[in-house]
Amino acid sequence: MFNDICGAICDLTECFDNHKLKYLIGGSVSSSLNGIFRTTNDVDVLVEKPLNQFPLLLKELSRKFIIDEEALVKHHLNKKAYNIFHEATALKIDLFPAHTEFHQMQLGRAISVKPPSASCAFKIATAEDIVLAKLVWLQKSSSDRQINDIIGVLNLNKSFLDLNYLRDWAEKLNVLESLEGLLNE
Repeated sequence: MFNDICGAICDLTECFDNHKLKYLIGGSVSSSLNGIFRTTNDVDVLVEKPLNQFPLLLKELSRKFIIDEEALVKHHLNKKAYNIFHEATALKIDLFPAHTEFHQMQLGRAISVKPPSASCAFKIATAEDIVLAKLVWLQKSSSDRQINDIIGVLNLNKSFLDLNYLRDWAEKLNVLESLEGLLNE
């Protein structure tokens, strides 16, 4: 399963890299690579700019992904995620347009990884940023899976975390109380 996910990610990110579009892989893929592995049904991707600004990129992507370009443009103009599907694996990829200061910070801090099962390196959220993103997500929808992801990342990276950065952004994102509770577990 993870081989299929990595294959889809590589197909996607190679196109992004060819067109110099900043991105990062977030969600459970990022928390798995920064913490404890778990299975997932999709891949969350934060993209710097709406894809309709890159017509050649969309054309290139449409060779390997199912994309409704009109719907994609509509979703991104409304600052909403849009799903595309990798044809070879039927994997759903959620494309989130970066539209906040935190999104821009995440993109600037993204780290490059090359999992053993991947044919390419790709950018993922840092440990701190995936913790913050998942804490924000928890405000919208409580989930034991999200909490376990956060705890896994925190525990595995304890001695490497930039706690000042984490706390500063947690305060800005109104998730400081939740962060402190998880740090004290």
